[in-house]
Amino acid sequence: MKTTPIYGWPYPDSADHTRTWEYWQSLALAIEPTVKANANSIAALTAKVPFAMAAGKVAIADRNPDQGGSVVVTYPAGRFTQAPVITVGTASVNSYAPAGTDGSTSTTSFIAKCYNPTTIAATGLVVHWTAVQMTSSSGPGRAEPAAETGPTVNATCHTAGCSNAGTAIPIADNPDVERVVCGVCSQTITDLAA
Repeated sequence: MKTTPIYGWPYPDSADHTRTWEYWQSLALAIEPTVKANANSIAALTAKVPFAMAAGKVAIADRNPDQGGSVVVTYPAGRFTQAPVITVGTASVNSYAPAGTDGSTSTTSFIAKCYNPTTIAATGLVVHWTAVQMTSSSGPGRAEPAAETGPTVNATCHTAGCSNAGTAIPIADNPDVERVVCGVCSQTITDLAA
């Protein structure tokens, strides 16, 4: 039986007798100590990978000078077990319009906001967003204060082929929001039920 050059794991050679179970046993017994010896390295690598993520972009209607707007964006249904950390940025065809969120802590949606501080109309506004949950128990990967809750409505996407289609997603009931957008298919959600 031959062995690999780096870890010395055994494998059968063409001249070896065929006893498959013995080869598998030899290989398993050789791999186990290597995995155990490197367990901390493996754990360190996986600790740097977020527990859950989602990203997308949503169009916001053109903004006149000194005017803002906001849109509810739903996450893929069931993606997050804790409120993720939201990062947003905006792009415009002809202007600068900063973007942000309402700071809400929800596992189902967030409110994307933008504002046009310039003296010309901002057209072609698109908010790019990323939601990250670092660990199974926390969005940023550390302890957080309890989230405030308020009135909600259920937003249901009905876009054919969308993984959120037919799933009622609870979102904050905010009268200042212009529309609700599915974070999976980027289509406007009109089915909002209390």
